[in-house]
Amino acid sequence: MNSQTQSRTVVFGGSFNPPGLHHREIAEQLSRQFDRVLIIPCGFRPDKAAAKLVTSEQRGWMIEQTFSGLVNVEVLFFDLESGEFTRTFDLDEKLSREYDGELWHAVGTDIIQGGANARSEVHQVWYRGEELWTKLNFAIVSRKDVPASPADFPRKSELVQFDNVGSSTEIRKRTASGEPIDHLVVPGLAEFIAREQLYLNI
Repeated sequence: MNSQTQSRTVVFGGSFNPPGLHHREIAEQLSRQFDRVLIIPCGFRPDKAAAKLVTSEQRGWMIEQTFSGLVNVEVLFFDLESGEFTRTFDLDEKLSREYDGELWHAVGTDIIQGGANARSEVHQVWYRGEELWTKLNFAIVSRKDVPASPADFPRKSELVQFDNVGSSTEIRKRTASGEPIDHLVVPGLAEFIAREQLYLNI
């Protein structure tokens, strides 16, 4: 990297409840486009009912297994360990003080869909969303199941091409119905989920 080029750090936050292979693959793709990837699992969120299905320790173990061994990828557990959820506005301010260079935030196309008309989730749901829309650098992870028009992209954005489909919701539903999930998670995770009897009551 040219010494005059700013390093680029991208934040990949989420519940990761549970983390799937698709999360790992997204992190791998992000690491190809950015110098550093910060995985930040959120703490308890009242709008995420599944958060009560597992303990922070169980989720932390699964996250460590899922993202281990990836180059330039770091997991930060401060939210999960404190049981809190740092809003993106506050998170950006915190990390901007701690990391040099450009700070980016990875979001799926579902989050920015409708942005052309200020109807995206960022605009409608996020704290100080309109301000963030114009202020933040967004790494837009493409989702085949949720297309988005280029007109919906924030001005400060970059596309991260991702062709696979996966979701924690699907993993939880398959677990609850007794269907195999080995192909959706990293090795060892399906056995852990079965042993700990996770996601059976959803």
